Amino acid sequence: MSDKVDNQFFGLFRKFFESGGTTLLLKGAPGSGKTTLAFTIALVLKPSVVSYISTRVSEENIDKQFPWLKQSLPETSIRDVRLGKPELLVEEFLQALKHENSLVIVDSWDSFARILPQNEALKTESALVHLASTPVAGAKVVFVSERVELSSLEYASDGVIQTEFETVKGRALRRLKILKLRGVRVENPVFLFTLEDAKLSVAPLSDFFKLPERFEVVRKPQNLCTLGIRDFDRVFGVLEFGCSVGYEFSSNVRNELKPVFSAAALSNFVAHGGGALIVSHLDKYMERILLNAQKVFSEQVVKSRVRIFTPSFTKNELASAIPNSVDEFVKELESAKEEVRANAPSRKVMLAFSTCILQQRFSNEQQKLSSALYSVLSSASENGDVVVFNGSSSSPFTKSVYYFVDKHIRVISIDGATLVYGVKPHTPFYFLRIQDQISLIELV
Repeated sequence: MSDKVDNQFFGLFRKFFESGGTTLLLKGAPGSGKTTLAFTIALVLKPSVVSYISTRVSEENIDKQFPWLKQSLPETSIRDVRLGKPELLVEEFLQALKHENSLVIVDSWDSFARILPQNEALKTESALVHLASTPVAGAKVVFVSERVELSSLEYASDGVIQTEFETVKGRALRRLKILKLRGVRVENPVFLFTLEDAKLSVAPLSDFFKLPERFEVVRKPQNLCTLGIRDFDRVFGVLEFGCSVGYEFSSNVRNELKPVFSAAALSNFVAHGGGALIVSHLDKYMERILLNAQKVFSEQVVKSRVRIFTPSFTKNELASAIPNSVDEFVKELESAKEEVRANAPSRKVMLAFSTCILQQRFSNEQQKLSSALYSVLSSASENGDVVVFNGSSSSPFTKSVYYFVDKHIRVISIDGATLVYGVKPHTPFYFLRIQDQISLIELV
């Protein structure tokens, strides 16, 4: 849990308990991550003793599900009261509260309450809340509940967190909501999360990303092409020469992120002896990447092996304006491609297109443009070149082009986090993380 957002999120619980909070309720449907959250909070707080009072699973099962628990928190006791009477639960609870600086987890109260008469259940619940609110030795209490609806326990607790599990675009998504944390200011009450290695980790927020100024050179198998990011190769697979990949971005993804993946692929392609032909805005980020590339490869290498088409004339010597007709564009593109190829040791070229820019530039020739891009893909397949597209989810033109690509990777933003997943090949959601370099965290 070294991510800045993880530290920020779990720091809320430190502040909560330090500012006088004594009872925290974690509620949500079965399997939504409540128990994992409870143990992860324990790992962050590092109390002197963790007392886990279980009304639903055995100590053996807890050890199997959380193999790290007793190693990381050796003073952990698991008290199995599944077959006990209410008096036993209250007695175990009272004994656990007596430990100095302890954390008591009751998982779950409602599993026990369901087998009791209603009056007895309410009396026992009231006793637990009263004892938890007046700890003997500074103990903190976490109640785990599968009741999603409002309950008396929710009203009585100082803090309430709700965990949720849902399916979005046919893929699993986990979300938690901070409903109440008395004494703590909560700026962002909703987080996506994953259960990685039986611990809970919240999704990095894209606002914290600092875009890389240069990319590491990723080793690639012989006769194959890297996507320029290790985790992308691992998740989506490396490219064969002659193949294509399309990155599709939802409208709420940060604009600064959109050229990053293409820039990583292009930088690596040039590093491995290829040439680059970019049909895109020469924006500030891409310009910085090219300047840094000149420091790595030498200015002459970049000038001879990188060519850029932009929508309008520019003073940059690497760039040319995109012509006004599709026919002229294809003709100049082919000429530039062969010029770059002649200077590339591998005799291979990576072509990077922004479908949105092309669509705007040739708005009156959409059908002709689609045919031209299909021809570009066919030519690339024959010559062993690689084609990379950047496009918008809101564009029908982008979707028509991506029908023909070999790999289709979609990037979306939900609750401040950036998610990446494969359409071709099909993959689950991955959280995007950028800390010096780019990595992916699977949503488990």
